[in-house]
Amino acid sequence: MPPVTGYTAEKSQRPGPGDLVVNCEDLIDIHLPENLRHADFVMGIQYSDRLVCLVRNESVYRAFLSRVGLAGQYRKEAIEGLGKIHGTQFMEEWMAAIQRLDRQGVVLDPRKGGRNPTTQEIRSVLDDYVDLLSVWATDQPTIVKRYSQKLIKESQLPQIRQLGYAGLLESGVDIDDVWQMARKNNDGIQDLLSVGRWAPISVRDKLWKKATVSKSLNPDALVALILFAQYVPGEDQDIFEFLTSQIETAEKDSHLVNAAVVALLAREPVNWPLAGMDTLGLELLRRYSALDVADRSSSGAKRLKSLIDRIADLLPPEKRSLLERQLVGMEVAEVKITALREQMAFDRDVLVLQAGQPVEITFKNDDQMPHNLVVVRPGSMEKVGVAADQLALVSSESEKQYVPQIPEVLHHTGMIDSGKSAKLVFEVPAEEGVYPILCSFPGHWLKMFSAMVVTADREAYLAKNDPLPERDALLGVRNYTHRFEPLATRLLAGNEQRSFTRGQTAFYSRACVSCHAVGGKGGRVGPELSALGNKQKPTDILRSILYPSEKIDPEYAKVEVEHLETGKLVAGVLIPQEDPDVVYLVDDPLAECEPQVFNRKDVEITPLKISPMPEELLRRSSPAEVLDLVAYLLSGGNPEHPVFSDAEKND
Repeated sequence: MPPVTGYTAEKSQRPGPGDLVVNCEDLIDIHLPENLRHADFVMGIQYSDRLVCLVRNESVYRAFLSRVGLAGQYRKEAIEGLGKIHGTQFMEEWMAAIQRLDRQGVVLDPRKGGRNPTTQEIRSVLDDYVDLLSVWATDQPTIVKRYSQKLIKESQLPQIRQLGYAGLLESGVDIDDVWQMARKNNDGIQDLLSVGRWAPISVRDKLWKKATVSKSLNPDALVALILFAQYVPGEDQDIFEFLTSQIETAEKDSHLVNAAVVALLAREPVNWPLAGMDTLGLELLRRYSALDVADRSSSGAKRLKSLIDRIADLLPPEKRSLLERQLVGMEVAEVKITALREQMAFDRDVLVLQAGQPVEITFKNDDQMPHNLVVVRPGSMEKVGVAADQLALVSSESEKQYVPQIPEVLHHTGMIDSGKSAKLVFEVPAEEGVYPILCSFPGHWLKMFSAMVVTADREAYLAKNDPLPERDALLGVRNYTHRFEPLATRLLAGNEQRSFTRGQTAFYSRACVSCHAVGGKGGRVGPELSALGNKQKPTDILRSILYPSEKIDPEYAKVEVEHLETGKLVAGVLIPQEDPDVVYLVDDPLAECEPQVFNRKDVEITPLKISPMPEELLRRSSPAEVLDLVAYLLSGGNPEHPVFSDAEKND
């Protein structure tokens, strides 16, 4: 018998969100409510790696049966365990578990953030039930058939109805009989064809041929048939022609095209006919080029591009070169940028992009405070940064994203919380130049920025500039390295005239005003500084500016709060309050948002080592400007203070 060809996806190779197996040294015994529903709730808030290490009981077994991401061995253990507890047959417990899933759904690990499970995650759980069913169908085909018919008739979830059809096929029911049964049910044909990899290999080609000659497939059933094609062994030429015909005729139905692309990518191209392959490549390229820039970063567009690449590899050199040349500038460049933890910096200083090319920047925030990512016009970083600092003083929630509404801002994300990520998709400017990328959270832009080099020939630029130029040189940024000792010496000498104007300008342009107030003007997040000169010596003021994390006022320190039961971590600033048994935490100290509230006994609070005030805020200020800022703070914003020169007072 010749080897089976054409398809690649099988149960042993099935995709999924991960199969968790934990080697537990000791099982954990926890107290559970006697009420089973209440106990189920307690199980639902357990992390998966902890759940599998709990002492076994009925509630733990029930949790195993619905939790996404667990290895199949835990579901098998649960069915066997419940059978022993209830004195029932394993098949009965299997059926009860399936019916419970139909009513209540699958359960995600609490760390998934409360979202709804995806279709893939639902099927990943049901995969294990299908594996068990395929074993039992051999020994108990009559029982499997009866239960499968019940699932098809009574289930609400389409995935469970599909499992029912898989059970019929596993138990040996003839394809024609299954087809007739499906025709009598709403969406029955669609459910049957959506069985996909759950169908026994031995009947897939028969089901495929039965469906392709049918004249009564509705659009959804046709999509299901197209997707089923990826699992059919052999039939390479017929399946290829069927799938490509769907692409050629489905001008406006993107669902059909996307399904055909998925199926083609899942099959081995070794037996694809080469005749007309270049025409197919150009048709796919036409569809790809017609997509909006934002749409080209979607998973469907990426699969379409992968299929074009695969077709190009099958073409003769001259035709492959023609197709690849037309692709230049269309593909979305994928860039990843991460906010580093407790460093007030992006992980990339310089990135080089092709002018006019679409780009997708994935921005991930690994820091403990919120950040965003803002792309601005060449030479406008300071203007945008200072404008963003001023937004900290307004009360409108729409302004709390700290993105100024000015022409210099080209593209931006929202403010991204710790541990979250966002995507920014846009077309790289056609004009060559160095475009700053910055975080516009007040004060952050002075340190947290990158250089985006836009060039007409990216490859040539990279070849000519190895290694890449320094970020600050590209952006024309002049930095000063300030050391406390020489500045303190100049400060104590008292033989230099200080400028009120320069000190005030530094206070407003170096983000101090975002968090602090002087003379009633400024933010309220940090301490009010009007009377600072009465509390601290000039050298103390200087040191706190240069090294803000060296001594942090506990009232304004950022902390990390860990919930002891769930292990969830949240970072932010504590809000002072009178009740010692309650903790109030706000993640963004500049935003007017509701605080998170915790019982003090339920959490552990760890002060973070970094101040909310960024280091090196004055890296772009000269030594004289730093000392003028110290004088401004010492004066409490009073231009008549004796620390300033008489010449300036008279002005």
